[in-house]
Amino acid sequence: MHEAPSSQELLSSGIGVLHDVAAPQLSGQAGFHARVAANALALIGRDMALRPEAEARERHAAADTR
Repeated sequence: MHEAPSSQELLSSGIGVLHDVAAPQLSGQAGFHARVAANALALIGRDMALRPEAEARERHAAADTR
């Protein structure tokens, strides 16, 4: 039985489709918007990956100042 893909995996797949499939098939403004969307999703993916550790560091730093 397969596990459902994670949010990160789904996001990565969507980025790949936009960047590798859609954008090359589009020209002009539509291609530009597909690349912008792929980059925006990549930014969200990085935030999702890094946020838990960053928030933990913030909580730790806040606890140290008390």
